[in-house]
Amino acid sequence: MRPAWIKPIPKNLTLKLDGKVAIPADTREKIDENWQQLAARNHRLYNGEIFTVTNVDDTDRGTTVTLAETDYAHYLYSRQTGDLGELTVRVIHPAALVVSSDDKFVFGVMAEYTSEPSVIQCCGGGIDNNDVEDGIIDMNVCIARELNEELGVNIQDGKIVEAFYPAYLKSGGPTGKMTAVYILRVKQSGADFMRYYQHFVQGLAARNQEPEFSRLICINSDEQSVEDFIKNSEGNLNDYMAVALRAAQEDLQHQRSKGLVKI
Repeated sequence: MRPAWIKPIPKNLTLKLDGKVAIPADTREKIDENWQQLAARNHRLYNGEIFTVTNVDDTDRGTTVTLAETDYAHYLYSRQTGDLGELTVRVIHPAALVVSSDDKFVFGVMAEYTSEPSVIQCCGGGIDNNDVEDGIIDMNVCIARELNEELGVNIQDGKIVEAFYPAYLKSGGPTGKMTAVYILRVKQSGADFMRYYQHFVQGLAARNQEPEFSRLICINSDEQSVEDFIKNSEGNLNDYMAVALRAAQEDLQHQRSKGLVKI
């Protein structure tokens, strides 16, 4: 299994869309058969666009990731098969780790009706054509939309948001996907943010909608708490979670030592 690794996000990270994936007819037939089986079991699945990484160019001036468009059926078939060679789908997507005013980490457990039931992950989602302008993909647009849809957080709301910024870029891991990890520091304590989320869920229920998370998790950000959580949640963590939590914990510890955050 390929290890996951994480680094500070490049200052100049550009996502460029370049065409569509050409899928041979025999592979397309297998993809569609698999999709029909999945859709029969979960009618909420939607075969929308997915962008797969075709090239990563790292230079002194920054990192350019080139992507090609395919679809969700191809993505799921690629994940189930494990290796489609050049047709293996490798996505890049944003995710936001919530950090409360009392330095707790908040994330969620995916609901049973989703394509990844019981998976523990941060708020986030796949990029789509709404995030593309003149061939350039803006992940900031995507993660702002996901935060609003999944947590009810408007990143422009100064009553909630203390700071919001891209922090890390994860690569490798069992799926090979890339994850741009954002930090969302909120002005509420962990307990208050959990109550805020419950109010958001109640609002969804009033509109006959279901949340994407079955529940939120709030943990302390000290090293022991983070490591205990990772150990106890093995097998349920999205493949970026362990490295992201460790990186955020180390950064918070460094900031505390410099007196940059409250202890």
